[in-house]
Amino acid sequence: MKIKLIPVTIMTALGVCSAFWIINSVNKIIEKEDNSLSAESLMDIVPAAETTPLETEPEIAEAEVRVLKKAAEPEKATKDDIFYMMLNSIDYYDKVSGRFVHKSARSEYYDEVIFQTCLSETNAFSVYRGYYADEDTDEEKISVGTVESEQENAQYCDGNSFISVFPKSKTWENISAEIVPLTKVIHVADQNRTFIKDGIQGYSCEINPNNVILSSLCLFPQEYAFGYLLDQSLWEISEITDYQGRTSYVINGNTTPEYGAQMKVATFEFIVDANTGVLMRYDGYNENGELCDFMHTDNIKFEEESEPVEVLPDGILDEYTEQKPNYYLVE
Repeated sequence: MKIKLIPVTIMTALGVCSAFWIINSVNKIIEKEDNSLSAESLMDIVPAAETTPLETEPEIAEAEVRVLKKAAEPEKATKDDIFYMMLNSIDYYDKVSGRFVHKSARSEYYDEVIFQTCLSETNAFSVYRGYYADEDTDEEKISVGTVESEQENAQYCDGNSFISVFPKSKTWENISAEIVPLTKVIHVADQNRTFIKDGIQGYSCEINPNNVILSSLCLFPQEYAFGYLLDQSLWEISEITDYQGRTSYVINGNTTPEYGAQMKVATFEFIVDANTGVLMRYDGYNENGELCDFMHTDNIKFEEESEPVEVLPDGILDEYTEQKPNYYLVE
């Protein structure tokens, strides 16, 4: 594995993050040589034994179950526990569904995302809608569906194909090159997630395997954790509460001058799921104490309680026109 440090200035879902280092190693695929033989190939070279009524049936091997990390007990959790759980949230859940609405202080649009994902199966479905933020649009109207979206698309990932459908233009796009399975994630040790190089703060971000639009705002909130929680002197765990039926941490804090200026946020509040590190709610306030930046979830459900992943409707691609991607894949 080659690891390369690159100084970058990038535009992310949360805004412009400049003058930092990031490790460019998280997009490599881990490949393991498999010398095992399939059941079909074994039948070709091993004669089948004669069976008698007295013989027992062979045991059927159970599918491998993904083992999830266990979070610290909420009453005993430290700031480090919460910080690193948010940076590694994908290790604490496998299936999740729900919805969130996001509004950035740097954007003229509201973002609404409805999602279902199963990490171990690389299956995901999400709907994105963008709403222009004028005087007739607010979060409540978006939630009840009384305003018209400016943009809308749905994405269906089944592990082999990734299709993006645009109902307004009746078009579809094949984005299968963007599929991110769990095997593509290279985990970075906690002690290596942040570092200083040439006097510049560096962060090691892992690739996101949710295959859900804007899921870094909620399901894998690495950038929020780096931006708001790295300096632990600026925030406190205010309480442990029940939020959407989930035990959660309420965190209140102030921003650093640099990150606060980028986000246009002076103070913030997080509600973090205590079992997974998923960000359930974020509110950012400007210097006047006005809400200017937020991400609010609802109907979040995990594991067996989560909604099943929707699949691409039969025949929809025959009704829509294919459009070619407007980007080039760089190796």
